[in-house]
Amino acid sequence: MAAVEANVTRVLCDEKDLAYTIGTLDTFKAAEHIAKKAPKVARIAFVCHPRYVEDGQFWETVAVNRGLVVRMFTEVEEAEDWLQSLE
Repeated sequence: MAAVEANVTRVLCDEKDLAYTIGTLDTFKAAEHIAKKAPKVARIAFVCHPRYVEDGQFWETVAVNRGLVVRMFTEVEEAEDWLQSLE
């Protein structure tokens, strides 16, 4: 993963224009995979379209339960504030 290789400690994923079309099991597997591959990333914020909040919260829960510091937002500004809150 590029963020880990570049020693990036904060990641913002803007997914507002992304349509969530995968099912629950694939969402679970995606979160599990990212949690295994990105344990060194200090914080990951992702922003999704409000219609996908439930899917985003599920992904967040799976990832957090596997050790990632990740949070789902619907507004980029809130995500940026959260990412910068440790400075």
